[in-house]
Amino acid sequence: MPTTLDTRKPVDDLSLEDLDCFPIWEFAMDEAHRADRDETWVRPVPGERVRKSGYSKIVATQFQSPLGRILQGFMVVATAGTNIEIRPGAIISGRYSVLPMVSREIAEREGCTWSVEDRDRLVDALNAGEVEVFPLKYRLKAVISGETLPRTGVVE
Repeated sequence: MPTTLDTRKPVDDLSLEDLDCFPIWEFAMDEAHRADRDETWVRPVPGERVRKSGYSKIVATQFQSPLGRILQGFMVVATAGTNIEIRPGAIISGRYSVLPMVSREIAEREGCTWSVEDRDRLVDALNAGEVEVFPLKYRLKAVISGETLPRTGVVE
């Protein structure tokens, strides 16, 4: 079934085809009251620019590993405040793998076991060693309103 503006699904069911059709998605919080949905459901946003004053937009992203491996997935972008925030989302490579929020060093020092577990699951899913995966460079596949180029950065 093709992805349309009427598509609704849990965020962890997003496919690369979904992100190719619509590079920007949002949480459908106003629809979470429906019996068949919850707060994890998302819907596509028309256009290829991330509008200002938005919270938690899912933006298609291309990643590159230290060894040059190209991966696809998304980052989470918030433009509602004075500073634009870009947070790790997920890699979609055969399966949905959550990106860690912080580096292993910070996660271990701060006791963020979930971040260490996310990192380990991603490395396992990619059948690689940690140094083959991190740090991951990223480039959003949509431009933020008022800017001319997609944002880039690194997931440690």
